[in-house]
Amino acid sequence: MAPDELGTIDLRVTNSIGAVSAPFSRTFIVRGGNPNNWSIDAGTTMAIVVPNTPPLVTLVGSVTPATATPMLSWNCNPPLPLINANTLSPQFVAPVIAGPTRTFVCSMTALGMPPLSPTMLTTNVGITMRDTALPELISTSIKNGRMSPFGWVARFSEPIDSEPNIPGGCTTVVSYPPRLEAWGSNAVLAPRSRLTPGAVCGPFSSPISDKASPQNTSAALQLSGPASLLIDTEWVGPWVSTADYADPRPVIATMGPFPKEELARWNPPLPAAQAFELVAREGTNLLHSLELDPLVPDAGCGTACALNFQSQAMPQLTAGLAAPAGHRAFFAGGSLFVTLEGDGGVGSELVTQRDRSGVWQAPTRATGAPFQVKDSWAQVKVDGGIAIVETWDPATGTFVGNSQLSATLVDVATAAGSPNFVTLISGPTKSLTVFERSGANWLSKSVAVTNVVRAAAAEAAPPNCAGCGPDLPYVVVERSTAPQLQVVRVDDFPATTTLVNANVNGWAFGVRGGQLLFAYSLNGDVRLAVAPLTSGVAFSDFGGPPRPGFMTPPVPLDIDVLCEAAYPNFAFIEDALVITWQERCAPQTRWKIAARVIR
Repeated sequence: MAPDELGTIDLRVTNSIGAVSAPFSRTFIVRGGNPNNWSIDAGTTMAIVVPNTPPLVTLVGSVTPATATPMLSWNCNPPLPLINANTLSPQFVAPVIAGPTRTFVCSMTALGMPPLSPTMLTTNVGITMRDTALPELISTSIKNGRMSPFGWVARFSEPIDSEPNIPGGCTTVVSYPPRLEAWGSNAVLAPRSRLTPGAVCGPFSSPISDKASPQNTSAALQLSGPASLLIDTEWVGPWVSTADYADPRPVIATMGPFPKEELARWNPPLPAAQAFELVAREGTNLLHSLELDPLVPDAGCGTACALNFQSQAMPQLTAGLAAPAGHRAFFAGGSLFVTLEGDGGVGSELVTQRDRSGVWQAPTRATGAPFQVKDSWAQVKVDGGIAIVETWDPATGTFVGNSQLSATLVDVATAAGSPNFVTLISGPTKSLTVFERSGANWLSKSVAVTNVVRAAAAEAAPPNCAGCGPDLPYVVVERSTAPQLQVVRVDDFPATTTLVNANVNGWAFGVRGGQLLFAYSLNGDVRLAVAPLTSGVAFSDFGGPPRPGFMTPPVPLDIDVLCEAAYPNFAFIEDALVITWQERCAPQTRWKIAARVIR
């Protein structure tokens, strides 16, 4: 029987002597197997184009029969800010869609009173939203016509995908077109050769593509402002700890070059806490400080900024053992991680984590020792002889292993990498093992370097734009035998260059644009060296900060060039290079923690 039909009952009554009454009839509405006597509809699938100005979208719901008057409510997943959510036609302003097409599902729920049956109905409608807005330049870190020798930050209206080489150059020095390195909605326009103070650069412009599918590409945007730019180095600091320590080995723990944006990328977004800290160790205590902030505009602190540390007991650490010279600071899932103890073996590292609430946790034994190859969306993990590349899945909030490098690695001691190359130290000879990305696969490459105790890897933009070939991968290795430090190019054109033969007391390596940066302590001085990719790898001193009484400042970065400085580390935060180290003025004294900012 259909849901709602008319049915008639005829009634006759017969008494005990057989008399029959006249017939009596009554008609009823009879319901069959489907008891619904009303229905609702949330409308048909909607496809919304989202331009620069997001449109106002109206949902179209209906109730049948029209005489039914249920109570209505709407909700959407992911959430949308609905206007008049208790009506048949709520509205919302389409969110900015910065990237691939997004799908939303909106549900309409109706609550009715008898004779409506059932008393509650729910139905859904799918909505797809596609980005059609062109990326726009919002601002740059250029100030007063000056740019940092390490490049400058360009901020866009949405995350961008392109990392093109930008036409243009600088005069009084030979320079190749800069490189736009994209990180979310920000990018660094980084030089690919050494830019000296006094050089005049730009203006620069380039087409910019977003992450939509299909991509939206702007016309050439002028990235450097209306005027040419002067290269001028700004030194800030030094910051110096108010206390001294036995052997702190300081390091900057940061969520990448754009740490504040990194906080906002996680789902749900993290609070606007400082996304980097200066971290060190004192015996079985963790030292950490939020007082070093290179993002403060034109921060000045005279000859020295006071640097106070909080001390947090961590009895899991080994008393009397300092953190290894090459300990790593990395990040994942909105947390900071720092290796505080280890003997060079992946499985023997103790790692402490600053969780999403901003609290440093007790150190735990590292499993797999993950490290980032670009930012927190991709990392490499080595565990039980198996090396895999993992990517972050925002939907599940976990890293997903999607590419296995090798399942037969023996005695992996440490690992480093970049987006297209992963380097491992493995085997009884502590050999450098290299894997190169080839599509979805990773291919093993032979590199004849042994006795490696530590490695750091990065990729640099090629020295010119003739064909704009792939980035060039470099690995700095520290060996237990001479030469102590070497830089190794590990692609199809391998080459090895000696950096220092012996007596180095701590070092750090990184790349921005086409410049290789190398900080190291030699003979008690911390130095910063730069190698432009013009021909081969030839490091030269960047030079030290201005000092009273010196027309040409001494090369060391030390607070006092007559004192001993050791264990440098550095990190880029936006357009600033932050360098940390420890320093003392006599072997019998304890160490101060020091830091400088160069931009």
